[in-house]
Amino acid sequence: MKVGVGHFIAGGALVILSTLFIPQGMSGFATAAVRSEPVDPGAGVLLAIGAALVIAAVVLFARGHVLRYRERTRHHRISE
Repeated sequence: MKVGVGHFIAGGALVILSTLFIPQGMSGFATAAVRSEPVDPGAGVLLAIGAALVIAAVVLFARGHVLRYRERTRHHRISE
């Protein structure tokens, strides 16, 4: 497997996993706003979990990019 590909795959999996949490959290806030009721405490937790997963995915994508860039520049220096 190429360098950094595992990071891209894991990041993509985290983005997909975050779709299980973010819409439910947003729905909780929207429902509370429409009904003029207090927000369910679980809605904030779901949004926080989803946001943490998205941030982790961005970090993994960035790390994968850095690893691939380093590998390319290392091969470029060796071939000269």
